[in-house]
Amino acid sequence: KRMFRSLAELHDTAGFKERLEREFPQGAAELERCGEEDPVSRRRFMRLMGASTALAGLGMAACRRPVGKILPYARGVEWMIPGKAVYYATAMPRAAGATSIVAKVHEGRPTHLQGNPLHPSTNGGTDHFAVASILDLYDPERSRSYKKANNPITDSEFRSFFSEKKKKLADSGGEGLAFLHGAGTSPTRQRLALKVLEQFPKAKFYQFEAVDRDGVETATADLYGSRKQLLHRVEGADRILSIGCDFLGIDHIADDSTCGFSARRNVEDGANAESMNRLYVLEHQYTLTGGMADHRHPVKVGDMPLVTAHIAAKVGELT
Repeated sequence: KRMFRSLAELHDTAGFKERLEREFPQGAAELERCGEEDPVSRRRFMRLMGASTALAGLGMAACRRPVGKILPYARGVEWMIPGKAVYYATAMPRAAGATSIVAKVHEGRPTHLQGNPLHPSTNGGTDHFAVASILDLYDPERSRSYKKANNPITDSEFRSFFSEKKKKLADSGGEGLAFLHGAGTSPTRQRLALKVLEQFPKAKFYQFEAVDRDGVETATADLYGSRKQLLHRVEGADRILSIGCDFLGIDHIADDSTCGFSARRNVEDGANAESMNRLYVLEHQYTLTGGMADHRHPVKVGDMPLVTAHIAAKVGELT
């Protein structure tokens, strides 16, 4: 029984044969020319291909992988054993403070970050931004040189430029000198800024964050007074209502919010089902928190204040 894959193959037209020949790799059609005036047999074709490969190898004889020798340390490195991890307590700076983390290091190279279980702010948990920040240490696009007017310069050029500017600014007390940095609570940066202001009292420091917490800080000050900070303990909540807040995704409300929420969702074989938390989400777009919600309701951005006020009124009646 004759089988065919298309009507063109059934009719066996000239156009179909031409397209079929172009479908296969270059040189495949030469194998089908046996018996013609200028035949190319399979054996001859393989002979030509072998000769081409051999000649290509002669031309690539000088191209080889660079030789690298592994030498032992002249002096042993403290606490380092090849293949054994070493852990260091450190912190990841953020706009609203810092996240306490533990860095896992192999032979001087960090390989994993996790929350510090001995610190009360994390309790061993952290978010995906802190875990993924280790990739910044291996980013090939990290700054490797100084730049002036967006053009790379050498270390000596930068030092000479800095020395000239330093002499000129010393006479004016640092007038016209400004530093731009992100928001943070780094004590080291604050200490260095104070040293700069001692020598250049007219210098200015500016901070900028594309996404800040000014709205949260203002609301916290109005509700609980100034110099207060709102701390979220998600693990202690039985019912969670999220109104436009992706706290399991991009909105950082606590270092251990993801771990705290997941700890109350660990229900196996029906055990502890009564203690499992419930998540209700009102949002205007799809988020990770909405995907984890038990009940999710889409709400327009313009309707968020009205819905929030209505819920607050209902909660007020219960209390």
